[in-house]
Amino acid sequence: MCVFTNDKLLSAINKIDIHDHICSIYETKEEQIATIVPYIKKGLENNEKCIYIADENPPEDVIEFLAKDIPDLYEALTSGALSVINKNESYLRNGNLDPDWMVSFLADQVEFAKTKGYKALRVTGEASFALGNDLLTSQLIEYEAKVNKVLENFEVSAVCQYNKKSFAPEIVKSVIETHPIVVYKGTVCKNYNYIPTDEFLNFRNETDEATRMLDQILLIENYVDSLKESEERFKSALRNAPLPIMLYDSNRNVLELNDIWKTLTGYTTDEIPTIDHWIEKAYGNRKENIKKEGETKYSEFQRSELGEYLIDTNFRTQKIWEFTSSPLGRLPDGRKLFTLMAVDVTEKNKAQQNLLKQKEEQLNLLNTIPAYVFLMDCDDKMLWMNSLLLKKMNLNSVDEIKGRSVFEFHSEEIAENFSLQNKK
Repeated sequence: MCVFTNDKLLSAINKIDIHDHICSIYETKEEQIATIVPYIKKGLENNEKCIYIADENPPEDVIEFLAKDIPDLYEALTSGALSVINKNESYLRNGNLDPDWMVSFLADQVEFAKTKGYKALRVTGEASFALGNDLLTSQLIEYEAKVNKVLENFEVSAVCQYNKKSFAPEIVKSVIETHPIVVYKGTVCKNYNYIPTDEFLNFRNETDEATRMLDQILLIENYVDSLKESEERFKSALRNAPLPIMLYDSNRNVLELNDIWKTLTGYTTDEIPTIDHWIEKAYGNRKENIKKEGETKYSEFQRSELGEYLIDTNFRTQKIWEFTSSPLGRLPDGRKLFTLMAVDVTEKNKAQQNLLKQKEEQLNLLNTIPAYVFLMDCDDKMLWMNSLLLKKMNLNSVDEIKGRSVFEFHSEEIAENFSLQNKK
């Protein structure tokens, strides 16, 4: 599964867990930092001992870019929760890279971290120390394959950093084959090209290679088919939904209108290809006011209740729709996806207006009765009184009595009598 850039990348990095072995393949320093900073930050938040093995970036530069996003970084350095070390303190401590020794070193660091009260070990290393040395590079790849065993059995996770511009393509290929998870171009992916340790280190015949490749092809094809089926179910649910729904992106392009939207408005996606086209057709001369009002209510980060609006249909009729907008995530190219859902409240509003009109007519009728008339609720709270009674009590409007107890206007004996009659 792939998770895409920006906030999605951050979410994916934060889900990296104990036992995960990741290679971060980057081409710019920005790409490198975008993966490593949240990885270290999350480890410190999880009470994991963190180790950063620096080489391409001097330790002081590493500390500087980590400190920009980790407020308590210097406290972590002082306490030992974070160690920034170099190749001579790790990979090349014995003068050269011994894969078996490095695997043992990592296992020892896990046990040491646990004795200090840490939940696990979290390590990341810059692989640039092996550049220009074929032996070192070969030993590094062997270590990458063997360390998977440690990661499977110990409380540790690792992100190995490789600058794609610096390493030869065949080395990058081997790096990919030894890591179950790959970060590339701001995307965290399950690696279908990963080769288990024993298979990678031992002789691989053509039959095994062919079988593995065919299994990968089948796995990916089944996954694509599953995605297509899921997409079709979503589209079917959208098309047949009983409420009007629009899909649009962060560039304000209308991607889809469901059937009920088209039926009620008479518009198609050809006629309203963008949100601005919709506003133009639905609101006409009111469009500028609608835009301004919408900007005050709309949020791209959470569900937004936009309220009720009078819209013009393509049938030269008008309807009252109540709108809600919600974010749905991102499209593969990084654009944000949103839904605009509507409830047609035209008939409901007409019914409410008719009820209000009937109520007004009834109250006007009560005002013509030559008697004192008032209305109260079951809690003896005043709701209304006719003009004759208002005049009798020297009151100017109904607002002066609304919500007040009937006992404020009558003797207790009379008020109680009114209450008992009302409850009967």
